[in-house]
Order: sequence, then C-alpha cells, then structure tokens
Amino acid sequence: MTQRRFRSIVFKLHAWLGLHVFAVMALLFLTGTVLVFVYQIEAALIGSERLQEPRPMEERSSFGTLYDTTRAYAPDAVVVEITRSESPWIADRARIFVKGGGFRYIWFGGAGESVSREASTTDLQRVVHDIHASFLTGHMAGGIAVGVFSILLGGFVISGLISYRRFWRGFLRLPPRHLGPRAWWGGLHRLLALWLMPFLLIMCVTGTFYLVTTLGLLNFQGLSATGLAERESRLPEGFDGQALDRAVAAAEAAAPGVTFYLVRLPGAKKQGIEFYGRDDTPLTDTQANRLLIDPSNLAVLDNIRAADMSATNRVTQWNDSLHHGTWGGFPTELLWALFGLMATALSVAGAMVYASRVAQPDDSRSAIRRIWSGTVLVKFGYPLFVMALVAIGLLRFA
Repeated sequence: MTQRRFRSIVFKLHAWLGLHVFAVMALLFLTGTVLVFVYQIEAALIGSERLQEPRPMEERSSFGTLYDTTRAYAPDAVVVEITRSESPWIADRARIFVKGGGFRYIWFGGAGESVSREASTTDLQRVVHDIHASFLTGHMAGGIAVGVFSILLGGFVISGLISYRRFWRGFLRLPPRHLGPRAWWGGLHRLLALWLMPFLLIMCVTGTFYLVTTLGLLNFQGLSATGLAERESRLPEGFDGQALDRAVAAAEAAAPGVTFYLVRLPGAKKQGIEFYGRDDTPLTDTQANRLLIDPSNLAVLDNIRAADMSATNRVTQWNDSLHHGTWGGFPTELLWALFGLMATALSVAGAMVYASRVAQPDDSRSAIRRIWSGTVLVKFGYPLFVMALVAIGLLRFA
C-alpha cells in the first residue's frame, strides 16, 4: 500500500467517524469550557451568590462564625460542610441536610454573619459537570462512555496529522475564502486543529486517566480514622462555632502553610472533622492537603500533606490541574476557556466540511439537514440521546 493510499484511507475514516460523533464532542468541549468559570458565571447570574464588593478571605468570618450563622438560620438542619470561596467576589457557602427536604445550599452575605440565599444543590455547576463527566447519569457507565470519547479524541489528532500532508506548514495558513465554503470550512478545521494540538492531546491523556479511575483500577490515599472512638452523638454536646474555630486552629498548627477552604463535619458517631486546603505545592488544588481531627479532644488523627501524598494522589492532582486549566492560575484558566471554545468550533467546522462537500448547486437543504442525511448510523441516535439526557435530568433533579 502506498503512502498516498494509506493517507486517503485514514482521512476517510477520520471524516466518517468525525461526522457521526461531532455533536457529542462539541457538547463535551462546550460543557468543559463552562466548567472553567462556572462559579463566576452562576454568581454573575444570581446576585445573592455574589458579594457587592470584594472581600478577601482574611476579612471574612471564620469557619466557626459561618457554622453558628448556619445553625441559627436552620436549627433543625445538619451542617454537612462549609466552603470558603477562593474568589473575593463570590460568597462563602454551606451545605446542609434538611430532614424531608434533602441537601440544600446556603450562601453567606457580606462578611458571613447573615444568609443571603438558600437553594437546592442542583445548581449550574452540578448539572454541567454531570453532563461533562457522565452524560448526566452520575453512574460509572456514563463515565466510561465519556472516557471512550477521550480515546477517540486522541485518534482524531493522530489521524488528522497523518492525513494532513506536511501539516507543519499550515500553522499560519488562513482559510481561503475565494475557493468557496468547502475550502473555507476545511481550512478553518485544519487551522484550529493545528493550533489546538497540544491542548487536544492534554485533554486526551487526562480524559483517559479519568476513565482509568472510573474503572476503579487505582488505589487512592484517603484519611484514616484509626483510633477514633465512637461518640454518643454525631458531634460532642455543646459543639458550636467556637469549638469549630478551635479545631481549625489545631488543624492550622498541624499543617503550617496550608490555607483551608473546606471543612466537612461528621455525619456519623465515629467520624472526625475533615479539613481540605492548599499550600504552595505546584499543580495542586484546594483539596490537596487533607487533615482529620477528633471533635471530642481536637487530636489530629491523620494529616496528608500535598508534598507527601501517595503517587496515585499526586498524579491525580497533576491530572486535575492540567485538565481544568488551573495549573497556572487565572491566565491558564482563561486560556483553557478560549481553547475550549475553539475546540467546540473545531468540531462544528468538521461537520460543515461535509455539509459543504455534498451541497449541490440546486440544493435547497440547510447545512443541518445535509449533515443529518450523512449520519447514517446515528441519524436517530442523536434525538434519542437528547431525549435520554432530558429524561435522566428530570429523574435525577426534578
């Protein structure tokens, strides 16, 4: 087989498979883009989740004050966890469990002495994340299906490079407008693919890693409650905000240099208070440092530092930082959001190449109808996919 013939076969496979899955690829790229700034987007849409003026963490109320505010607002609820916002513009938040009402979120206004909003935990972040991670199923099967598309993405990158002869010459080759729609869409598709090649490969590798974790093939290092005695109640009698602040102080003394963003309170009689935070270890997030404290005597039961975590946990942190674009702070998050939009356009442009190629001079069909006619195997699969997403969303969140 000649090289030309081989490239032709690879190109036809690339184009045929891309036409059948472009919409799902575009959906995954778009939801991933939204997730980069989902908290900022939601705060912009819902004023009660946004502070009227910026307030850095050191000027906000302590975890203990937020706990007391929550208990005063919902005395019959169980306080599950309290989260401090990294953004000075976004309010801190608590998650509570209300008997008969399920889990709820409450946001704190101003410094944190008052509640500005209460709402269901089915927020924009949860819905978009579940679409992106498991096609809304929240199940391992959905996670595996998403992981398969990560592998397909790698195949598209490789097959595109094989079929695009002397691709290194095309990084600055603008789409030609004078040769008609087909040449323009094809030029745009190739140009976007070349610019996005490093980003696409990162998404392929990190997405495949998520597939491996979904399959349960890795063992993760978690907090160990060895030595924790069972109490008579979920929390010691008289536990309040001051007791929680003392626990925070004990955690900070045991993990110097760590800023804690999340406190998870015991849900059972033999559980401790969990603390999650970040230090200056590169490529880590706000839950890289983990610490467990006995609420009865404030003894530190386990302390996992970011620099000393297991190899699996460390690789997971690196993977998360690369996949989410947090590895360089706000500049890389902004860059990842831009790349995500470009990757969405890349998927659509690939389908438009087909729509332009099959168009006849007297063809009155729209581009969508021409694409629809070419997706032989999934012609009716896409409507079923959309209906399944809607049905799953209604069953899980309605």
